[in-house]
Amino acid sequence: MPTTALAVEELTCCPLCGHAAADPVLEEADGYLPSLRLHRCRGCAMVYLNPRLTLDAMVAVEDESEVYSFGPDVAEQWITGGLIGLVAQLEGHLRTPGRRLLDIGCNRGLLMEAARRRGWQARGVEISPESANRARRDYGLTVYATLDALAEAEPGARFDLITAWHVLEHTFDPVSFLRAAAARLTPQGVLALQVPSFDFLDEFRRRNEPGSLLCAVHNFYFTEANLQPVLARAGLAPLQIESDPNSLLLTAICTRPAQPRPWWRRIQARFAPHS
Repeated sequence: MPTTALAVEELTCCPLCGHAAADPVLEEADGYLPSLRLHRCRGCAMVYLNPRLTLDAMVAVEDESEVYSFGPDVAEQWITGGLIGLVAQLEGHLRTPGRRLLDIGCNRGLLMEAARRRGWQARGVEISPESANRARRDYGLTVYATLDALAEAEPGARFDLITAWHVLEHTFDPVSFLRAAAARLTPQGVLALQVPSFDFLDEFRRRNEPGSLLCAVHNFYFTEANLQPVLARAGLAPLQIESDPNSLLLTAICTRPAQPRPWWRRIQARFAPHS
């Protein structure tokens, strides 16, 4: 845990829709914040953290995280025992033969390495310098600090598959984040995301795992009901949304809706009835 106090910011309105009124949902002790306070917006029903860590404070916490503090043998087990299979599963949703992956929130690069072993070209985005450096050092991967840094370095880069595994709940503006990510998709590309589901709060508690859901670096708390309008506002169409009571996770596989072609719009205008 950082030895100095972490900076926090107090919100005056819902960070998703801007509505000023919200109702308290729960308050718990926390090691990073004075207390973990969740509120439900009266406008959009999103559950969000307030007050919350600033971005710099969140990076400091992520740099000290021990979630992925294990050696190369365990990392290899993760890659071969689950992540290669996950990549294969995601491939089943693809609508393009392309093999370019962008993993946002790539951490130590394990998913990227799993994809590379299946023939993918991979890029990553990771705000934690410590984790990004591990991905570069251990697997020689290309990892950027932000989507903007990726756009500057590779302005024309587009990806057939974009993954954001346990990332959306950490963002400061989910809609803007998803729009920026979707802008990097190929026309037939797929964006896959996964978050812990607030629908299963009681089960997280029953399993004595509340920290997997309730923590200082989770700014938003998604349910199947409140995730769908976020995707719609970001211009994404879900191919599949799955709320899994076994893993307690919420997974969405999305695309960008097809846009009418200009030539088709001209034909429609030509044959439209005139008043």
